[in-house]
Amino acid sequence: MPTKSPKSPNTPFKLDNYIVNVLRDEPFFAALSRKLEKRASKAIPTAGVMLNKEKGRFELLYNPDFFAKIAARDEKFIKGILLHEFWHIVLLHVTSRLPSGKMSKRWNFATDLAINSELSKWSSNADTPSGWKLVDTILPEEALFPTVGMFEKFEPNLSSEEYMTLLKDMEESDESGDQGDEGEGDEKQDGNGDTDGDSEGSGSPSDDAGDEDGQGRGEGTGEAGGGQPDPASNGFDDHSDWGEGDETERTIAEERIKEAIKEAYIEASSKGFGSVSAGMKREIKEIITPKVNWRSILRSFVKQSQRCDRTSTIKRLNRRY
Repeated sequence: MPTKSPKSPNTPFKLDNYIVNVLRDEPFFAALSRKLEKRASKAIPTAGVMLNKEKGRFELLYNPDFFAKIAARDEKFIKGILLHEFWHIVLLHVTSRLPSGKMSKRWNFATDLAINSELSKWSSNADTPSGWKLVDTILPEEALFPTVGMFEKFEPNLSSEEYMTLLKDMEESDESGDQGDEGEGDEKQDGNGDTDGDSEGSGSPSDDAGDEDGQGRGEGTGEAGGGQPDPASNGFDDHSDWGEGDETERTIAEERIKEAIKEAYIEASSKGFGSVSAGMKREIKEIITPKVNWRSILRSFVKQSQRCDRTSTIKRLNRRY
C-alpha cells in the first residue's frame, strides 16, 4: 500500500522533513547526502544534479512543487528520486564518464536505464521480449525502465555504456525500417495547414533529439511495469547542466565528490550499505581507489637511475679511461 505523505498539499515542501526518514536504512547514501548541498529551485521542472561553478562542487537542485506532488502520491518515490540522483554522482555520469564531455539524449536514457535497474526488482524467465519483467520499484511511473515500452527488448542491470550501444542499435534499426516506408507519408494536414500524426517525437533516443543539450524537458507519463512511456519524456530528472563548465572546474568538482564518496564508503563499511548491491559496492570501491600510472612512475625511475653512479663535472673526460 502506498505510503502517503502526512503533509497537506498546500504546505510548502521541505526536503529536510523527509530525508532523514527515507534514508534511515541507507547508511551509505545518508553519509553522502550530508556532503551534498540540496537546494530548492523552481528554475528546473523536476530535479537534477548541477555544477555550482562559484563553489566548485556539485549540488542537488529540486523543484519543491514537483516533489510535493510526488510525496502526495507515495513517499517512497522521494527516496527513489534521491537515490537516483545520488547514483548519477557516485557513478561519475556527470563528469569523467560523460562521452566526449558532452551531454546527449542517448546518454540521458542510458544512465537512467542503468540506475533504474538498480532501484527496481526483476523476475527472470518471463514471457517478454527481453525475458525479464519489472516486479517492483521505488521510482515513479515517469521513470525510464528496461523491459518497458520502447525499451521492452532491453535486459535490466547493464552498464550505461552497454545501454548506449543498445540505444544506438535500436536507432539504426528504426532508421533502416523507416527507409522502406518513404513516400507513404504519415503526416496529415488540417484545413489550417497544421500537421498531425507522427511528425513529432518518434521516441528514438538520437543524440540530436530534444533540446540542444540533449534534454527534452518535461516530466512525461507512463505506466511502470507495463505501459508505454511518452516518447517525448526523458524520465523525471533534469540533465541539462551536464557538460557545462570548463574541464578544470569539472575536474575539481569531481575530486571533491570522490572524496565525499570515499568518506561515505568508509562510514558505511561499519554501518552497512543498505540497498547497495555487492556488484555496485565493488564498482564504488574501484572509483575511489587511486589509479597509479605505472608507466609514468617507471619512466621517472629509469631517468633518475641513469648514470646515478657518476657525477657531473666540467672537466674533459680522460681518453685513457
